[in-house]
Amino acid sequence: MFELNSVFPLSDVNKFNIEYVSMLSQFDNKWIICHLKETDKWDCPGGKIEDEESPIQAAMRELFEETGAIESDYLPLFIYCIKSDKGLTYGIQYYCDIVLFEEIPDFEMDRIEFHKKIPFNKLKTPEVHKQLFQYVDEILKKGII
Repeated sequence: MFELNSVFPLSDVNKFNIEYVSMLSQFDNKWIICHLKETDKWDCPGGKIEDEESPIQAAMRELFEETGAIESDYLPLFIYCIKSDKGLTYGIQYYCDIVLFEEIPDFEMDRIEFHKKIPFNKLKTPEVHKQLFQYVDEILKKGII
């Protein structure tokens, strides 16, 4: 069970142990979702920050590993807190505009899809992504990006 517990401004970054990055990403004004190999599950790009890696380095690595993106613009938007059976975890939500792809590396994803609207019902955590998207969409509508 995963649920979005809360969101915080980026200015609070030093208050939390940031462990994850999540990217709501677009290419040519279409949202990108990734298919997890050997499953029927889809997800948005993202993952755990590795040792000695900054959040932006993790975002760049994860976006490449999961989509094949080799040129993108990254904008950190806010900190999110996810509540699960293991407790609370914190991450940074990014908006990414992908400019250029190459073949998806042979890691955990095997293909991507492009959508005018994110098909939340296909995602492995639909409610969490729907809530995160609402925050991102609010920022986009304000013309900040």
